[in-house]
Amino acid sequence: MDATRPRHRRSLAPLALLALLLALLLAWPALASGAAAASPSPEPEDASGVALAFTSWRLASLQTAGGDPAEPEAGETLSLAFGAGDTATVTTGCATATGSLVTAPDRTVVPNLAVTGENTCERRSLPERFVNLLNLATSWAFDDDGTLVLGLMDGGSIRLVQTLAGTSWRWTGFQGGDGTTVHPEGDAPATLVFGEDGVLHVSAGCAQGELPYTLEGSGGLTIEVGGLETSGCAAGSGAARLMQDLGFMRSYVFREGRLFVSLMADGGIHAFVASAPAG
Repeated sequence: MDATRPRHRRSLAPLALLALLLALLLAWPALASGAAAASPSPEPEDASGVALAFTSWRLASLQTAGGDPAEPEAGETLSLAFGAGDTATVTTGCATATGSLVTAPDRTVVPNLAVTGENTCERRSLPERFVNLLNLATSWAFDDDGTLVLGLMDGGSIRLVQTLAGTSWRWTGFQGGDGTTVHPEGDAPATLVFGEDGVLHVSAGCAQGELPYTLEGSGGLTIEVGGLETSGCAAGSGAARLMQDLGFMRSYVFREGRLFVSLMADGGIHAFVASAPAG
C-alpha cells in the first residue's frame, strides 16, 4: 500500500456514527432554539457561491437527456476544484481544464473552462465528456445528502460528491448534544488542512501540529493526537475546545459545501467552512 496516501478501511462503526450525526444535524434548529446566533454553522454571507469557494469535488455520475447515467470506473477519479472567486480546475487522468465556473445567486451557472496542456483523452470517453459537459452547465443546486448537482442545458445533469483529503477548513463553532455552543474568538482563525498524504495540519493560534488521520469507509474519521501541545490555549476558549476534541472525532458529512464533524458518544458537532489553502 502506498504510505503517502490516506488510509481507507471498511468499517460498520462509521455508519452508526453517521446516523447519529445526521440526527443531530436535523435537530440543530431545535437545539438552537430558533436563534441564529446559537448555531456554530454560519449563515451564508450571500447566495453567490460562497459555499463552493475552495471546495473540492469528484464526479459521481453524469447523464445527458435520454441517456443512461455514466459513472467513473473503480480507481478513476475525475475532479472539480473551486478556487478563489469563480475560478475552477478540472482534473482527469488524461487532461486538465482551467477557467471559471460562475455560480450565480439565482442558482444559474456560467461556465468557461478550457483544456490546458496535453490532452490524451479518447474521444467520447468519460473524461472528455466530463470536461465538455461542464461547459454546458446552466444551473447548480445541492441535494439533501450534500451532492452538488449541475443541471445541463439539455435537461441532463452532472452529480458530484465532496472530498475531504487535500482541502482546508476554517472552524466556525461547536454545538454539543446538550445544546452547549462554543464560538471562535480573537483574530487567529482555527484551521484544519487535510493533506492528501494522510497528515492533518492543525493551526489555532495557540496550538499548531501535524497529526496522522485516517478516512474509514464512507464518512469515518480518526485523528491521532499524540504529541499535540495545547497548553497555550486559554481554558474555556473555542480553540481549546477544538483542540481537545480532535481525538474524539469519528465521522463527518458535508451539507451545502460545509463540513460537519461529529464526536464519539453523542459528544456534539464541530462545524467548518472551506478556506483558502495556507500559503
